[in-house]
Amino acid sequence: MTAIKKSINLVLEDPAGGLNDKQKNRLSAIKGNIDRLDRLIGNVLNFQKTEEGGYGV
Repeated sequence: MTAIKKSINLVLEDPAGGLNDKQKNRLSAIKGNIDRLDRLIGNVLNFQKTEEGGYGV
């Protein structure tokens, strides 16, 4: 997940400006979806830890 995020950021931050607006918009949407997926995975893992007593609950 981290590798995908970093790759997209590198392309989006390209100082040469090799992307048109449509490409930038699509990559930004992909980046947003990856961020949401990352948060979802984190939430599932936290829930699992809570259910297993990993937080001392």
